[in-house]
Amino acid sequence: MRQDQYELKGAVLEAPLEWQGLRLVPGRGGVLVTGLEGTDQRRFQRQLTVLKGYAALAADRRGERPLRLRQEDLPEREGPETLAAVWYGRAAEAEDQHGTLVACYNGFGALPGGFAAVEESLARWAGRPLGEKLLDYVQAVRREEGDLAEKAEPFQTLPSWTDRETGELLRALLRALCEGSGGRGSAQG
Repeated sequence: MRQDQYELKGAVLEAPLEWQGLRLVPGRGGVLVTGLEGTDQRRFQRQLTVLKGYAALAADRRGERPLRLRQEDLPEREGPETLAAVWYGRAAEAEDQHGTLVACYNGFGALPGGFAAVEESLARWAGRPLGEKLLDYVQAVRREEGDLAEKAEPFQTLPSWTDRETGELLRALLRALCEGSGGRGSAQG
């Protein structure tokens, strides 16, 4: 497969469409995504990441497998919710719990107010106990990955997470993106 080509599995498309420098066409096992003429590899990868985020949002918002991807699932232009949608997509496709948790944290940090308001965003959408647990987890991970002075401090075990809690956190981020905008699938208020 070419470097500017990707098969978006778990999605179907009725008719070809062009979006943000990408051409999407129905494929055998999903949606075939290619870069339009003049779209360089870096731009292709970036737009593909954005597309995957919005596709994950649409699939989970509608509870649809496979996703019937529609033009209205993809915004005309990027907005303040785009980064949160990208993080949602990364959380949804993460192969391990750590990846899901870190992507959810970054997704909440990409909501209006940014990381300065991440504690409030988590409390509002995930509930204070789950939000505090995620903040504790992220703090422990940062400390574990930190410099030598931080590592010299007593070891702090990472909070353990159940699959149910991880799923609740992902659903909370989905609600924040969908309900936070009156159901349009973005975090715009």
